[in-house]
Order: sequence, then C-alpha cells, then structure tokens
Amino acid sequence: MKVYYKHSFEGVTVPAIIQNGSYFYIDMPVFENGVFDSWKRHSLDELEQQLDKHWLVTAIPEGKSIRIHQLGDYNIIEAEWAHSPASYVKYIHDTVKAMNAEMVGLFKESAGQQKKWDERKVGFIAHDKPYKIDGKYKFGYDRISGDSSKLFRRDGAGWVLASIVAYADGSLSLDGETMLSIEDVERLFVAGELAGEVDGEFTLIILNFATLSVANNYQVGSAEKLKEIKNIVNIMTGKEDLLDTCRKLYLEFLQGPHEALRKQLRTAYEAIPEHERMFLGDMDTKDNDYQRIIYHPEWKREV
Repeated sequence: MKVYYKHSFEGVTVPAIIQNGSYFYIDMPVFENGVFDSWKRHSLDELEQQLDKHWLVTAIPEGKSIRIHQLGDYNIIEAEWAHSPASYVKYIHDTVKAMNAEMVGLFKESAGQQKKWDERKVGFIAHDKPYKIDGKYKFGYDRISGDSSKLFRRDGAGWVLASIVAYADGSLSLDGETMLSIEDVERLFVAGELAGEVDGEFTLIILNFATLSVANNYQVGSAEKLKEIKNIVNIMTGKEDLLDTCRKLYLEFLQGPHEALRKQLRTAYEAIPEHERMFLGDMDTKDNDYQRIIYHPEWKREV
C-alpha cells in the first residue's frame, strides 16, 4: 500500500526581481525549511545559482521598466538598490535563520529525486498562502487563511509598495500589521492614503530593497483596485467570485440569448475590475466574446 502525508511550512515574503525577458517584481515566499519560490521551488543552496544565472537580480538598469502584477508597469528614471547579490544571499539566509534559528530540517532534493521528477516532467511550485493566527483559541494553533493584493501606501513624499490581505473572517490587514475593515480601506482610498495609481513621476519605495524614481507606463486605476479588493473579501468570506457570476450568465446567454439576459451580463461584466476581465476566457479568447455580446450584439460569433 502506497501512502503519503502533507506537511505545511510557515514562511514570509521578501522583495525579489525576476528577469524573464522583462523585469518582474514578486513577493518571493521564503519558508522555515529553506525553500524559496522564484516561479519554481528551490532549496536554499540554489539561491546563488539563481543569482548567477540572472534569473533573480538585485537591480534593474535605469531606463528599463519594472512590472508589478495586478498593479502596473513603471519606467525607472533613477534608482537606489539596497542589495548586491552577496548581500541578498545573506539577507535570505538571515530570513530563514530568524524562523529556524538552528537551521535544522532544511529542504534539499537529492540527485535521484530530481531525476525522477525530470523523467516524469513534474515541476514544483511552493504556493504561499497568507494567514493570521486565530486569536479566539486559547489552546491549539489555528490559522485563518487569506489572499492578498498589491497597492501603494502614501509615506511622506513617496509611495510604499504595500500588500493588503483579506482573511476568511472578513478582516483585512495592511502589510500584515495594521488591521482594517473594508470601510477603513475605502476611507483610505478616498483620503488618498492608499492608491492603485499615482499620477506623473513619483518615488516608489520597496522596503528593504529599493527606492525608485519612476514614471508609469500602465497602472491599475484606484477605483478598479478597490473593486478587486472587495471581490477578494467576497471570495474569502464564501461569496461568489465576480468572474464566476459573469461566466454563468455568459453560458446562460449562449444557451438562450435574449435582451434582458444580455443586460444582466453587462452589469456583471462591468462589476469586474477592468484589469481582471481578461481572465474570463483563456489566454487566446480573453474577454473578447463578452465584449461582442455586450457592446456589439449585431456582430456574429466566430466559432
């Protein structure tokens, strides 16, 4: 009888840049067992290799752009970077040691294991899941899962790249520290303390990593970012994803098209944040057929 068990490891995220044609900012998860994930699971002893290959980089040349998922693309005018490759290695090692003082039980894949996975064409990603500890329990150790989104937090004359996390109990946190309600988040957006977009050239601060003078090439609007956060709250608290609602109406319309249903579909479609509408279809179709039905009903569907 073959058996297996699952084990969860706790960790934190650290700033990282992946160079894959363009430069992509990620919150790179680093776990207590030394695993880190730069779009693929790696052990701690592979970190220098990833830097030597320039898959992970600690700086971006001025004049190039930095892409931040679900937030924007920003041209770098001037930059101060906190790390060299050597200091970044130390930073990651210190991060692991802060969670695992004796550095015991570190993950390392043997050559035999790697060969097996290569032969079976298996690649691993160390998916990270935000969480907080459930403070209601006096005994035991219960986690409340969450999901996160990137945004900007005003800090003096600059804007800090921040994370907002929505948890399954309906609460939110800003950078894992300040606890908020969705009403608090709305007020901070209205007051201009949180934003999805910043006009003109501005100072972008990535804590423990970089201070950049940037100009935007593309940004997610603040109103659309707030819609995205509200949808994450809905999903985490058991309500239906806006995208799933829209997909259901779309399929219903295809099976029996009529004007009232088309109007419902339009309402559902426009409730979705603009930057997420492309996810309604696959990589090729995106939301093209939704737009055809909603805005150009006279056009025939291509099959």
